[in-house]
Amino acid sequence: MNELIENRRPEVKCALRVGSTVWLGSADGLYRLVDGALQPVPAWSGRKISALGSAPGGMILVAASAGGQSIHLLDGEGRTLETLPAPPRDELKSALAADEVFVGGKLGIYRRDGAGWTQVFGEGYTEIIGLEQDSGRILAYAKKQGARMRPALVVSEDGGETWRIALETTYHDGILAERGGRYVTRWRGLWAEGEPVHLQKDAANAATFDGGRVAWIAGNKLNLRFDSGARLEIKDPRFAEAEVLVLLDRCALIAGGNGAFVLELFTGAVRDLFQGVATAPQAAKIKKLWALDEGRLLATASYGSFHSDDGGQRWSPCASDWAVLDAEGVALSPDGAWYLAAQRALFVSWDSGCSWKQVKLATRPHFAEMTAIAFVGDRLALGTKAGLFLSEPGQPKKLVHVAALGECTVDGLLAEHSGDLVVGTVDGRLARLEVDTGRVEILALFRGACAPLAADGAGHLVSCAGRIHRVTRARV
Repeated sequence: MNELIENRRPEVKCALRVGSTVWLGSADGLYRLVDGALQPVPAWSGRKISALGSAPGGMILVAASAGGQSIHLLDGEGRTLETLPAPPRDELKSALAADEVFVGGKLGIYRRDGAGWTQVFGEGYTEIIGLEQDSGRILAYAKKQGARMRPALVVSEDGGETWRIALETTYHDGILAERGGRYVTRWRGLWAEGEPVHLQKDAANAATFDGGRVAWIAGNKLNLRFDSGARLEIKDPRFAEAEVLVLLDRCALIAGGNGAFVLELFTGAVRDLFQGVATAPQAAKIKKLWALDEGRLLATASYGSFHSDDGGQRWSPCASDWAVLDAEGVALSPDGAWYLAAQRALFVSWDSGCSWKQVKLATRPHFAEMTAIAFVGDRLALGTKAGLFLSEPGQPKKLVHVAALGECTVDGLLAEHSGDLVVGTVDGRLARLEVDTGRVEILALFRGACAPLAADGAGHLVSCAGRIHRVTRARV
């Protein structure tokens, strides 16, 4: 297992430029990038840094410990000026110190009022993942808000007294950055108000506006556009799934679950900032383990994807279009190829998981995120947050939406020996799809998300609410 430890990188949660210094908040503490060198800040060693935000003369930081979260105002050198308690019963994701101190969590936006906090925006589940200032406005990026749980840009133009929704997008199309009516969203990419909406084939996960430049990471590619019309595009597998992007003068900081990298914009050289830096086990995750054919194992982690041929004693990094494969499931096709459904992309391997190539999809409706995968004969079935998609025979890229099941999120798939497909949905439906005819039969209704696990001659084993149920034609 030494190879997994050697490749381990801390999850980088946030970054902020203060003067000539870039600060990085990770699951293993606070770091500063000075003259290209990464320096740990000892006072924050081992603590999870959940958010960094701008503040007059310094920054505001949200840190987590065994006792919960706390909020800290720091000067430009990283010295603590003041420590504040966090709002109760929430998990903070963002922070900003303007004329007032604001923090954002899973339940909305809070403003500091004396020794306490006042909620100034949000009803129920309103997750605020970003707060920033621009030209007298306070911008709040909502991952989900409102009765329909839609992403939105929430704006205040009076110092945080009142707030309005400037743009609300569809469920899966999160807003990553905005300046002057120009946006970068997860699936539109760079888009301006009044333009037609064209969804891209690669999801964007990080974006930033910086003067006359705008940059975003889509798939494994950095896209950089200048107001002059010039553009730059650079690909690297390590960029995929990055959620942090900071533009510097001649380089870019790109960071996320697999650590942090500095990209030299004019040469394309990439430097791994955490190379050789010891990382605590709790600062990174091995997410899932899959058994493929010929005794091969596949491990997907927050910091990369790895395969082993000796039962997990030794591991090698996969040669993949994306270094991080946030896998939801794998399935073997009749012609011997393994398919892997990550949340926002599909991959195929013809060498039993040693390497993975992305399969570009253009589904209608858009799949939003993938949740499950199976092969029914020579047809690929993809469970998504927009429902079920089924391919034409022998043509995995030609996916058709199964309208009979609607656009409800699929929670699990099970291919039966009969050639039918059993589908579990988050609204509690357990259904059988006759693949050849398109007929759907409801097998059972649960009070919550259900996923089929296995089948035998008597019925199906189904997971729901942490319990295993047996479903037969007579009873559940």
